[in-house]
Amino acid sequence: YRILCPYPNGIFGVALLSRRPFAAGTEPHCERRGAMATATVDFGGIGVDVAAIHLSWPWPREQHWQIGELTESLSSLGETAIMAGDCNAVPWSAAVRRVAALGGLTVMPSAGPTWTYIKLPDFLRRFAGLPIDQVFSKGGVTIHSATRLEETGSDHLPVLVEFTIRLNE
Repeated sequence: YRILCPYPNGIFGVALLSRRPFAAGTEPHCERRGAMATATVDFGGIGVDVAAIHLSWPWPREQHWQIGELTESLSSLGETAIMAGDCNAVPWSAAVRRVAALGGLTVMPSAGPTWTYIKLPDFLRRFAGLPIDQVFSKGGVTIHSATRLEETGSDHLPVLVEFTIRLNE
């Protein structure tokens, strides 16, 4: 199951790829400029809003107004949700705090540096990079861990997030 949301120029953007089906009666959604994808994923009968986000660079670029454009998408996330992506901002930044507030989300503690100059050796990337890839959650999602994986050819290290979903009682 997937949704691909390219930027207007046809490159980059965000995507959601899931081994679990999207919830019956729901439709995945792309934010009009390709910066956010959302889908309600069926976790054994429990619908969880799952989102991917990719923010632009901060000032003097368009990150501030882009977050404003995402207000409706962020605020429409359901009561139980998980979102991850390249925020191009560290977890203690105003941008990440604003995204969290708009979505009613909690920012997961940082997995550590996930971005650095791609030509540095992997062992240096784990210490010299910036923690700009973030994971957010709310409601019945409990995040247990986040681990940076080996490099895959990107300037970002992959992050494996382990989480559980609490049943509604």
